Amino acid sequence: MPSLKNLTIAAKLYAAFAFMLVLLIGVALFAWTRLRTVQDDSHTISTNWLPAVSAAHAMETDLANYRIGLLQMVTSRNPDKTKAAEDAMTAAGQAFKGHATAYEKLVSSERERELYQRFSTAWKSYYTHTLTIAGHMRDSNYDDAVRLQNGDARKAYEESSRLAAELVALNERGAGESAANADDTYASAVRLLLLVAVLAAVAAAVMAVTLVRAVTRPLARAVRA
Repeated sequence: MPSLKNLTIAAKLYAAFAFMLVLLIGVALFAWTRLRTVQDDSHTISTNWLPAVSAAHAMETDLANYRIGLLQMVTSRNPDKTKAAEDAMTAAGQAFKGHATAYEKLVSSERERELYQRFSTAWKSYYTHTLTIAGHMRDSNYDDAVRLQNGDARKAYEESSRLAAELVALNERGAGESAANADDTYASAVRLLLLVAVLAAVAAAVMAVTLVRAVTRPLARAVRA
């Protein structure tokens, strides 16, 4: 393989530009892969974690509104107020159904799926108890309604509320971890790009000096001759 000093000036220039081109492509590819990672993390946050946090919070609110309606119904002895409380429960239940449907589409891990299934089971248990309570109220069996509300229904609500809070916390942690990962990736990319830029500058300087010497020395010898 011929050494640099034995190459023609044209070959030396071609070699120098080829090296710089390869170096430039390498830096560009590295930057692209790092930016793609940051973009993926940002996409996950915006399309999964944040919507899931919003839906989980909404389910938590719907559950609380549903319970408020139930308590109003149980403590009322006025048919009109009882009907208004039952209508409020129906509205909260419909809102919960919509938010639950939206949340199901955003479940992204087995841990989250298992937690959501437990929450769904607890909600169904609570909902079944509330239907029984509503029946007692319509039949004027107030003592039975209060007894069920203060017993099994309350336990089911507390379990549902606890699991809803866990779903919120799980998605908030996921969003935080994705954001932290994106920040770490960005910071490491900046450091590595600076390092690569310095190394490229050093390599370019060495190559320039070597190329200049390889070109000027033969010319100087030719002039002296």
